[in-house]
Amino acid sequence: MKKRLFMLLTAAMLTQSVAPVLPAMTATVFAEESSSAMIFRMLTEEGGLNSAAACGILGNIQQESGLNPNAQSSYYGLAQWGGSRLSNLRSYCSENGYDSSSISGQIHFLIYELQNGYTGVYDALLNVSDDADGAYSAACTFCHDFEQCGNYDWEYSTRGGFASTFWSQYGGTVTAEEETDEEEYNEDTEETSDEDYTEDSENTETAEDTEDSSDDVEDTDDEQVEESAADTDDEQTENSDDESDAYSDSDHRYLLSMDYDVDLIFDYDYYVSRYPDVVESVGSDYDAVLRNFLTSGTERGRRGSQNFSVLNYMENNDDLVDRYGEEYVKYYVHFVKTGHDEGRSGVVSSEQQESEKNEAEEEAEWQEYLDSIGMTEEEWVEQNS
Repeated sequence: MKKRLFMLLTAAMLTQSVAPVLPAMTATVFAEESSSAMIFRMLTEEGGLNSAAACGILGNIQQESGLNPNAQSSYYGLAQWGGSRLSNLRSYCSENGYDSSSISGQIHFLIYELQNGYTGVYDALLNVSDDADGAYSAACTFCHDFEQCGNYDWEYSTRGGFASTFWSQYGGTVTAEEETDEEEYNEDTEETSDEDYTEDSENTETAEDTEDSSDDVEDTDDEQVEESAADTDDEQTENSDDESDAYSDSDHRYLLSMDYDVDLIFDYDYYVSRYPDVVESVGSDYDAVLRNFLTSGTERGRRGSQNFSVLNYMENNDDLVDRYGEEYVKYYVHFVKTGHDEGRSGVVSSEQQESEKNEAEEEAEWQEYLDSIGMTEEEWVEQNS
């Protein structure tokens, strides 16, 4: 299983890198009035972002929804909004005369969120360098602080790769006037893409390197997987409790290495029963569900089994809270590496399970009532206060 997970990650990173996506992305970028062109225009003209920042956001939207404003799993739209943020999207569009199912309405709302609720992200995007490196950096910033998707090593590579591709098309060369000029957007996409991709030597070299590695993938997959596992083990051994912000990525790599008893924190039946949205999102395959838990699940503090609850572990171990704060993934790593052997507990009692089940049922009934009257909780409170 360990080997299969690393092969999955390695293959995903190879296939999602810059070179393989160029042909497919060309049609999207150069189609007249394309989705990406509209998003790029709005982000630069109305959002005030430079080309690199806009390409970074485009890279995220490509990964989240394939640029489809009606993409829906357990979340919805270009940026896959959910919960109160999805309600806010619909309320904002209704109040401002936009269609919440349209690209225009959703990008207007995304800009509104950046400028009002995510000002730190917005400021960071305003200050990225307007070049290929800036586009990649913007993709990582938006991924980490706006989408908060978890599994950051893999997501940075994927979303950054898409951002680099969009930069090859739009970076520093496209203006609103040029986008409407059919001479600049010849329907012969092969000829156009050849001209555009040779303009950026750095991206060209990256694409060539990726193609070379793809040619040899059959011979080197096993070697890469084994080396990745060894590197992860070595890196984890060297890591201290006082690491930088990149520690979260190291934590995920350790969890994915499976170099511990997974049963300490994961039970398939428990996880899919408690979080049905997981199967809707990734399917029912065991490896896919496990990977979801070890990445986004741990990042969000979800329970993988009755053996371990982050909140219980935090409550029982004040010394860890002083060190880790609310960086949930660190508690999983601590428990499987040393906490369990030290006799520290994060177990969920049967009584707690029953109490939480009752609370969840009450919450579901309350939400069902709100849906039946077409109101959000905030609207209901305001009306009845």
